[in-house]
Amino acid sequence: MEFRLANWTAALTEFNTVLSTHPNAAASLFMKGVVEHRMGNVPAGDIDIAAAKTIDPRVPNGFAQYGILP
Repeated sequence: MEFRLANWTAALTEFNTVLSTHPNAAASLFMKGVVEHRMGNVPAGDIDIAAAKTIDPRVPNGFAQYGILP
């Protein structure tokens, strides 16, 4: 929800909460990376996006169709 509102700090908190209990949730890890990019922390975002792609190489495709890109 916070992502759609462009509330990046709250969105990052939401994704971190999910990842604390589901560390291999590729979609949440990818979206965390996108949020980090939008917050200006590109290196951290790149690390999370790469980790998400390692878990599921197709994860970016599902978001790209909605225009959600790093």
